[in-house]
Amino acid sequence: MAGHSMGSRRTGYAAVMDCGYFTLNDRLVNILYDTFNVQLTEAEIYTDADTLAEKYLNTDQLSHYQDLAEATANDYNQELQAICIIGGDAPVVNQMQAVTVAGYEVMRNCQVNLGLLNGDFDVNYYDFEKRDSTKLSWHTGSENIQLETWYAIDDETDSSSILGEIYETSVVDNAELDAAFTDRSARIIMRNNENHSRNFFSVETTSDLIKYFEQALKYNRGDLSSSSAQAIPATNNTWMWRTAGNTVAMLSMFGMLLALASLIFKSKDFECCVCSTVEGSVPPLNKKMFWGLSAVTVVFSFVVMYMANKYGVTLFTPSQLLPLGLTAAHTVYFLIGLAIMSAVLLAVYVFVNKKQHGITGLVPLNIKMNVRSILKCILASLLLLCAAYGSLMVIDYFFGQDYRAWMTAFTEMKADFWFAGIPYAVIIFPLFVIIGAAVNYTVRTDLPEWLDTLILIVVNSLGIWLCCLANYAIAKVSYDGTLFSVFNISYQFLLSVPITLYLSRKLFRLTKNIWTGAALNTIIIVWSMMGSLGINDAYIGQTLLSNFLNV
Repeated sequence: MAGHSMGSRRTGYAAVMDCGYFTLNDRLVNILYDTFNVQLTEAEIYTDADTLAEKYLNTDQLSHYQDLAEATANDYNQELQAICIIGGDAPVVNQMQAVTVAGYEVMRNCQVNLGLLNGDFDVNYYDFEKRDSTKLSWHTGSENIQLETWYAIDDETDSSSILGEIYETSVVDNAELDAAFTDRSARIIMRNNENHSRNFFSVETTSDLIKYFEQALKYNRGDLSSSSAQAIPATNNTWMWRTAGNTVAMLSMFGMLLALASLIFKSKDFECCVCSTVEGSVPPLNKKMFWGLSAVTVVFSFVVMYMANKYGVTLFTPSQLLPLGLTAAHTVYFLIGLAIMSAVLLAVYVFVNKKQHGITGLVPLNIKMNVRSILKCILASLLLLCAAYGSLMVIDYFFGQDYRAWMTAFTEMKADFWFAGIPYAVIIFPLFVIIGAAVNYTVRTDLPEWLDTLILIVVNSLGIWLCCLANYAIAKVSYDGTLFSVFNISYQFLLSVPITLYLSRKLFRLTKNIWTGAALNTIIIVWSMMGSLGINDAYIGQTLLSNFLNV
């Protein structure tokens, strides 16, 4: 098993629950002690249990012991044999525990081969090999653990041995490494030039992970010891091609939605959603103010991104009404920041235009649409969601894929999750209305449509991109275990912000109102939040609906 971040903790707990801390010999010795009342010395508990059985049991007892030993060995062999912790420190699985063997208390590590794979710029785990707790469980005394190096630990003698570097040592020609994997005592710490969330989007990480499991499974296109095996180098990665395909598919899906929206709003049932611009309601464009406030937008969005990374996860804790954890809190904090920024910029535009031209410029946004038309805009967005999710079902059925680009993902949803997302939609929808009003207040008619849209996206995304770039640049120059701005759960904004901006502008041009874009963007963000990226740090239990639908 392998898991990243929260998944790494789950992987560690799975190993603890499945494997425990008793070696196979410990378990067999306890059979002698518990079932046959064999009293052993403390030194004898480290002796081969089968040898002890032949020494202390009569013929009938020995036969019964052998049956129990065979069943115990079968169970042991079905347990997890190797795990890899990515972006984590294995807080449970890497700690020795006291267990009782034949009445004697001894210290044992979890009985599983363990690999740890972290990045140089992972603020929580970058120094794992130097920690006293790690050195204690790895039996290295005061010595730091060597990176990219196989270890074999021995709990009996409180010692460990170095077996060789990961890419230069193989179970094929290193009997000690082969034995360590068999005994579940192999250990390694792998480190690469990544940060926390780059570790599941990285050739370096994938290569190390493949190499680790190649050795653990003793397999690479055949048994490693077989001359017929045609091993593929661990560095020969192809996942990025699939990712590129998924990204193209995701962007194509949004293009499909815009095409469908054009058809929907031409129909009689939704013609009430298409508004018109009142002549004389659009103020002349002040280019100096436009570019000046565009520069302010870049600065504001930079600050909002920085603040969201610093404080976003503290907005609220999971509750029955808002069941999601860190990712959702962070997203809502970020959108609140953008909405405040948008309201300030919009107020400046309105104030200046009212003073200079006598009009607010708000009329063309059609904020005052009637309730029926607004509800129709929301309904249209729900129809577009059905089309998007239907296309997801198709690519999942035929190709086993979903829509994603790194951390921007739209995945399969359990029925309950849609309903759990409603409270978030209620919070987010008015935020997108405010943001939509600000970004569509200055539609440029003096430029080609594509250039106007490009300027909109760049101006409103640049601050977020620069914050990410500054984070990388500062870390490369000087890193002391902290980052300028931790993007662990923020990388999706690098792409989701341009996407939502694009949809907002295109739908505004199509309908001449800000409600449709706000509704569709709300649904898209809630879908992303409630999908695979949003539910991992909070458990959402079954309900009547999920039981009824058998999901």
